[in-house]
Amino acid sequence: MREPEVRCSYAVKHGYYAGEILIFIRKQTDSYEFLSIPKMLNRSIPCDKFNDGWGYGIIDFVEKIPKDVYKAVIKQFENNSKVIK
Repeated sequence: MREPEVRCSYAVKHGYYAGEILIFIRKQTDSYEFLSIPKMLNRSIPCDKFNDGWGYGIIDFVEKIPKDVYKAVIKQFENNSKVIK
């Protein structure tokens, strides 16, 4: 089992989110929250599903993104959250 890390991005290779890069934002009680690129959508993925995806090779680590880029990612995530509410 592997938990995502702040500022890290993960490629989804198969399934519903295939082709998306998930940038980790935060952990909630039972889920992880990401900003998905290139769609720029907030994604909430149950912890067990993320861990299964990691274990089965569906999700791969891409890179740790630069701090200045991550600040923009956070702003986009927060803006998306405002629109949803």
